[in-house]
Amino acid sequence: MNGLILSPSELEYYRWASSLLKKSKFTSVVGDWAMGKSTFALNLNNVTKQDVVHLNLIRDSAPFQKMPIEHSNYLYKLATKNGNCILDGNAVDLNFDERLDKSEVIVFFDGDVNDIVSNFMARLARVLSGAEKRIGAHEFSGTESFNTVKEILTEEVKIYEENKEKIIRPKLQALEKKVITVKDQQGRFALNTVIDF
Repeated sequence: MNGLILSPSELEYYRWASSLLKKSKFTSVVGDWAMGKSTFALNLNNVTKQDVVHLNLIRDSAPFQKMPIEHSNYLYKLATKNGNCILDGNAVDLNFDERLDKSEVIVFFDGDVNDIVSNFMARLARVLSGAEKRIGAHEFSGTESFNTVKEILTEEVKIYEENKEKIIRPKLQALEKKVITVKDQQGRFALNTVIDF
C-alpha cells in the first residue's frame, strides 16, 4: 500500500472501513478542524460517485451567514433529500443528531489539540499563499500575524474540544457500530488509500 506500514489488525480495520464506506448510501464525515475531512469526502466521492454536500458551504456561504438557522436547515434538507450522499463537516447546528442517526456510516477524524493547531496553521499558510482553496468561509483574513492566529486558534480549539466532549463524542459513542475513527496522519493516509481498493 504505497509504503504504508500497518499492523495486521490495523490493515483489517481499514479494509473493514473500506467495505462499509463502499456500501453506504449516506455517509457523514465529522471531526476535528483541518484534519482532512473535505479531502477524504472528495476521495470517497471519486470511488462511490456519490454527491458531496459540504456543510461548511451551506452554513458559511456569504449570502446565508446572516440568515436564521432555519434557512440553513432548509438548504441542508434540499441538498440531502435524495439521500445517497456524503456529508462533509460538523455543523452541529445543522440537524446534527438527525444527520448522524440517519447516516449508515460515520467517519470521525479525532486528533489532539496539537494536531489541530499545526494542521490548521499549515492549511492557513497554503490558503493565504493561494496554493489551496478553502471549502467554506475562512476564520482569518491574512492580516493577522501567525503568532496572533496561533494564540486565538489555541483558545478556540480548547472550546471546540470541550464541545467535542459534550456534544460530538457522546453522540458517536451511542452510534459506535457505524463509526470509523481516524486518529492520526497515518490513519488518514490509510483510510484514503484503502478506499481505492
